[in-house]
Amino acid sequence: MLSHSISNAAKIAGTLALCAALSLPAQAESLANHPVAVAVRNGDCKAAARLLNPVANENDKSTAFLGGRMLSEGICLEANPVGAAHFYAHAAELGDERSKLEYATALGLGEGADQSYEHAGEVCRGGGIDAQNKLSGYDLGYACTVLGVAGKILRTTLPPGAFMAGTGDATVRFNVSSGQLKVLGTPRIARGPVPLGSHLGRPVIDAEDVIGSAWDTALTKVPKPERARLDNVDVVLSIDIDMILERGLDVAKSESVHFTPVFGGTIVPR
Repeated sequence: MLSHSISNAAKIAGTLALCAALSLPAQAESLANHPVAVAVRNGDCKAAARLLNPVANENDKSTAFLGGRMLSEGICLEANPVGAAHFYAHAAELGDERSKLEYATALGLGEGADQSYEHAGEVCRGGGIDAQNKLSGYDLGYACTVLGVAGKILRTTLPPGAFMAGTGDATVRFNVSSGQLKVLGTPRIARGPVPLGSHLGRPVIDAEDVIGSAWDTALTKVPKPERARLDNVDVVLSIDIDMILERGLDVAKSESVHFTPVFGGTIVPR
């Protein structure tokens, strides 16, 4: 398992730290009230599916993003990574930054298009990460792919409400070449029932441990990069752990409905 911290020795000259200008709470709040999200949380998978147009290009950007998330994670719909990629691509083309990051992940994994860390990096940069072009496209695409996979793991495995909404982002610093990770900050952690004789319940999770474990797993799931092309650079990233749909994951998975997405043409957002 890879280390979750970066030693002082690793912070040598030539190592570049980049902050990701990525903030999701406002969009997340609005999407939580979207009819698709409400239907999923209410366990009404048929209603949620009816709100999606099977033709990816016929949905507005918010609906396309939620449709992509449902297809990617098998929430209310049968999992279809290629279909998810097309929904994300359409939302990205309409300017949805969160969808650009998800589509970058799909490109890095080779879902819905030829696998390419270079292309993933271009799309990820359009989503607000490394807007100053200080990382190579290959470095950025690799980092963003790991980021997207780790976020998906956390959203689908954490107890609902483990991180308290509106209390900050989960941010990490990732060294692209070494694979080392340091957790810089997390939202507030929910606490369990207060045991007898105590005034405060235990945290429901160990934030650094679950984030580090998810990141380690993500590193094994993404296509192995060409090590010679990776630079000794750090990048600061925010992990999307907002469980807009995943709060109803158990019901949604047990009542998933068949949904056949239709691809309205090749979409290659930049």
